Amino acid sequence: MKKFLGNSIFKAVGWTYDADPTILEKKQVIIGFEHTSNLDAILSIALFQILDLKIHTLIKKELFKGPMKPILEKLGGIPVDRKASKDIVSQMVEKFQSSDTFNLVIAPEATRAKDGSVMWF
Repeated sequence: MKKFLGNSIFKAVGWTYDADPTILEKKQVIIGFEHTSNLDAILSIALFQILDLKIHTLIKKELFKGPMKPILEKLGGIPVDRKASKDIVSQMVEKFQSSDTFNLVIAPEATRAKDGSVMWF
């Protein structure tokens, strides 16, 4: 069902993907690209569902409020206080070492200006 939904999302937006599941490991860090649209997150989630890959991703803590909190947690979100988290690398190394499987997705910040252009952080 997850693969069907993931493929349906790609079909609905007219996108395709080229993924080789044989390169996936039990533990890995996946570096993404600057996300300049909320569609990027939706397509990424859809692709990970298609690949049957349980991922974890660092997300600013401000998004973990109200009804979004359980959704983000279910999707593997890890809340990060961007002003106070000086030790996030050590925390991720510890999670990586203590887990049998751990797929950490990192997408650089791409805060957008009101005109839609990417703002540097």
